[in-house]
Amino acid sequence: MAWPQAGSTMFLSPNEQVSVDELLKGIITLSGNDASVVLAECIAGTEEAFANVMNENAKRLGLTNSHFGNSNGWPDEGRTYVTARDLATLARAEIENYPISIRNITALPSTRTGRRWGRAPRSLRPTATLCSAVSRALMD
Repeated sequence: MAWPQAGSTMFLSPNEQVSVDELLKGIITLSGNDASVVLAECIAGTEEAFANVMNENAKRLGLTNSHFGNSNGWPDEGRTYVTARDLATLARAEIENYPISIRNITALPSTRTGRRWGRAPRSLRPTATLCSAVSRALMD
């Protein structure tokens, strides 16, 4: 696996067994770049292949001014770019297609971060801003 060299992570350890549910929680609530890479490689074999799948899905959803070069959005010499309009379109599609999953994850009081520099796992709370914004969108 190509570990992210920077950015937010769940602090996953090599060969650590983590459920897809935990990875999704880590991506959504913690911006876990390592969790994004793990899922990308499991789904498509490589992060590059996953980015290609993301670009195909982006076209299908009508994202016209965005391109994905990796699974986590970390700066990549300009290969990845997303407009605010396309991000709003993507967010709406996620909320419409997966309302129960989004609601369950954003309602969590906390989520596990994984090991951190040799310390035990700890929990973090999703931000109130994220939770309230998603909750309002789900109610519309």
